[in-house]
Amino acid sequence: MLAAASLSAYQQSSLRIVVLEGEGAVNVIQQKTALRAVVEVRDQNNLPVPGATVTFAIASKGATVAGAQSVTIVTNATGQAALSGVTPLTSGGLQISVNATFNGLTATAQYTFSKATDD
Repeated sequence: MLAAASLSAYQQSSLRIVVLEGEGAVNVIQQKTALRAVVEVRDQNNLPVPGATVTFAIASKGATVAGAQSVTIVTNATGQAALSGVTPLTSGGLQISVNATFNGLTATAQYTFSKATDD
């Protein structure tokens, strides 16, 4: 089964978070792996922002990342940050919040994975 994902992105100040990978992800609990989430941070001119700090936080107890509920990553030269190593623990909904900061500017997005599967 596919885990359908929807994203609500909010532009705050002059940063924006764009989802590149992770929507429609398959989360198979038995394999204890999930597809990675990749986001790109963009500025007011829609250009990638390298060096932005991105925090991925799992809002529910349905998964962990390396045993933690959140991880912070700095965007690469193309303004991208990837969350990998997500371990789904239970079937059902999974929410991931993404916060980006750069030079005092912030942006927030939230993923809602509607289903993880035991198959």
